[in-house]
Amino acid sequence: MIKSKFINLAANQKKAFIPYVVANYPNQNVFTETLYTLKDLGADLIEVGIPFSDPIAEGKIIESAHHQVLNDNFNFVTEGSRSIIFKPAGTAALTLDNSQNATFAGTISSGAITASGLLTVGSGAGAIKINESFITARSSDNANDINLIANINVLDADDVVIGSTSGQRFNDNIVFRTGGANRVTVNDSGVGIGTTTPNSFWSQANKLVLDASGNTGMTIKSTSSGNGRIVFTDQSSSNPGLNDGGQIHYGHSADDMKFRTAGADRVTIDSSGRLGIGTTAPDQALDVRSASNIQLKLASTTSSNNSRMVFAPNNTEFWNIGTNISNGQFTFFDVVNTTTPFRLEAGAGNNTLVVDSQSRVGIGTNAPADKLHVNGDFRTVGSTYAIRLAPSSGAGPILQFGTTSDTDAYGTIAQQASQFKFTTFSRDFNFNNNGTTNLHIDVSEVAVGINTSSPTSKLNIDTGSDQGIAIFRTGTNANFDAIQF
Repeated sequence: MIKSKFINLAANQKKAFIPYVVANYPNQNVFTETLYTLKDLGADLIEVGIPFSDPIAEGKIIESAHHQVLNDNFNFVTEGSRSIIFKPAGTAALTLDNSQNATFAGTISSGAITASGLLTVGSGAGAIKINESFITARSSDNANDINLIANINVLDADDVVIGSTSGQRFNDNIVFRTGGANRVTVNDSGVGIGTTTPNSFWSQANKLVLDASGNTGMTIKSTSSGNGRIVFTDQSSSNPGLNDGGQIHYGHSADDMKFRTAGADRVTIDSSGRLGIGTTAPDQALDVRSASNIQLKLASTTSSNNSRMVFAPNNTEFWNIGTNISNGQFTFFDVVNTTTPFRLEAGAGNNTLVVDSQSRVGIGTNAPADKLHVNGDFRTVGSTYAIRLAPSSGAGPILQFGTTSDTDAYGTIAQQASQFKFTTFSRDFNFNNNGTTNLHIDVSEVAVGINTSSPTSKLNIDTGSDQGIAIFRTGTNANFDAIQF
């Protein structure tokens, strides 16, 4: 180094600036600052005088500096040809032996240490040996082959391997090896555990890659009252990830899993397996809540599949509810009996079927006034009864037409005292067969017409053109006649 310095100065036709200072004069702190100051001032070399007791040829000023340092217990001795020992304050602080080894008794504090040989710090258990290619730290049992930091190999300016390399090169990676195999690789793409090429994975998800030939996974351990989280954020300040972005969160106190988006919990699975959407406290197997309008969508993405919900008590399918792709109908399907007891056609109008809070059913009306309220025409078909009406108990109206507010259209058929009673308000009764009147009762004239709707007497019978009136007796009791006055 000294030779190269003089060669460089001569090549540039410059003179050397070589100041002289006495080691540790006037004290250690000032001496250290002096060295840095001289370097900053452009000193090419610095000559350091080692204090000794009779520096006669140095002159009075330098001699005085030597004596002052020695009086402050700075000591420097030699032990034959083996070593040079520096003893400030009477205790060996630095020993230089003839094998070019330096041994420090205390802490080394410096900006940098450069050595082409071996640097050993400490001895026995915990000793660290450093050279230009590896660091070996001894374990507590003093076995050098058990390393705390085993072989840090700097293969070039960009390639560092921690672990035995066997001459391998790793293409600008930092590689951690155990048991003779690569375990962790760090490169400019990301970190690979179980792979040396995390950069070969999808570029949007290769900052941390876990790879294994069989099963693989990652464990996040917390205390019994703590939380484990994976946080997603695009912020860098104000607690990023707390009130923004996404989060997968497991709380060990409640043993529940939460999924967060836009800084808010969206989905919760509690310790009983209940799923809450829009709530962190689900009380059913599926609990969906929202502060605004809410819809649950079941959609088939192909034209050959239905969208349905299945109800299966005791894991046995009984009902499925949903739409059929063939006709767009919404149906309730009885799986056990393979029947469809309820069906709504596509295009059904408003208030097609309404059941109010008092269990009244409205068809075509949203305000049913009775148990069954039909707004519009209806048809009944039955093999035994077309319409069967029966009061729940006792006598009373069985069938009512219109309302009492419209007396022209109001009428009832009632059962009273084992009889049927027909009641109207100023409206006639007309029994009609395919447009022809069979029986007509004129309530204003209190007249009955048979085969006529306009009786002109109390009983008006229209027998037709070729018919008469026949009255006969089928019994054999002689006391009774076919007609009697």
